[in-house]
Amino acid sequence: MNQRSLFVLVKYGKLDRLISLLETGKLYLSSVETLRASGDKKQDNHQIDHLEGATRYFSKGPVDLTLTPTVGNGIPIKTKALNLTYAVKYDLVPGNICSFYSVTDEDFNSGKFRPIDRKMVEFGSHAIIITNVGEFLQRIEKALPAPNWSGLKYGHVEYFDESDFVGDLDLFKKRSAYSYQQEFRVLIESNQLTPAMLDLGSLHDIAVVVSSDATLKLKLKYDSSLNGVRLDFNSKNVEAGNGGFKKKFLLYRLIMKFRDWILIVMSRKK
Repeated sequence: MNQRSLFVLVKYGKLDRLISLLETGKLYLSSVETLRASGDKKQDNHQIDHLEGATRYFSKGPVDLTLTPTVGNGIPIKTKALNLTYAVKYDLVPGNICSFYSVTDEDFNSGKFRPIDRKMVEFGSHAIIITNVGEFLQRIEKALPAPNWSGLKYGHVEYFDESDFVGDLDLFKKRSAYSYQQEFRVLIESNQLTPAMLDLGSLHDIAVVVSSDATLKLKLKYDSSLNGVRLDFNSKNVEAGNGGFKKKFLLYRLIMKFRDWILIVMSRKK
């Protein structure tokens, strides 16, 4: 993988789930099987990739083919195939993945930030922005593993040209059709086929929750003296995080407390 400086991580989703992540630090990791839709190519979309977990990919074209009949006069037949493509896949791929959009030094040209791709808002109405990536990754490393986990990895996804590529694949390589996602993923290696959870503790001190549209207007300035960026966005777009609570978030907390109170009352009546 290419070495690059990682500045900011962004995860898109529904507001209630992102607020819960901010509050509790419980990081949800989807099963690889869910992300590959059991290898069904027809299910491919911005989230599903049937080639997740594939071990080898071959795509070449156009290709000259010579077919030699085994019956008749046996004269070779020459033809041209537009493209030959196949992939080596397993029936089941265990493990768990959590994905983020990553902002790195490669997103700056002469100090000017290249905006996040508009297609990212398809992943959800809101986003959580991890402003202190180093601390976030440390908390991931310190999270208590489950007994059936064999390893923890994280890093950038590398993209390849699906129309002309021959080589090995792993869970950190994807087709270039997904490159706009600039994915940074956390991978739990295990024999698990169901979702997993990492408990990181509250993320209030290192993250903010904003609307998805707000991420398209982020102002990031590269500071070479820090080898990092200065993050600037309109505070009115902040839902929660870094102590900046909005009324909507306070209302959410009141609703959650009221729900918990109802559940306690109901349990006592049983």
